[in-house]
Amino acid sequence: MCRETANIHLGDQPRIKAVQRDLAARKSGRLRKAAKAMTKVTLADWKDWAKHHAG
Repeated sequence: MCRETANIHLGDQPRIKAVQRDLAARKSGRLRKAAKAMTKVTLADWKDWAKHHAG
């Protein structure tokens, strides 16, 4: 999904510098932290779904 999002932003030439500034201003490690949090939530959601759809 990140690649698709990047392609959308980078397809708009005037936005490239703004995206680069935004990324440079963010703390390192934030993407890994966000990905770990999303993985945890997604797995919990899937387990809940599987419990209710076991058959």
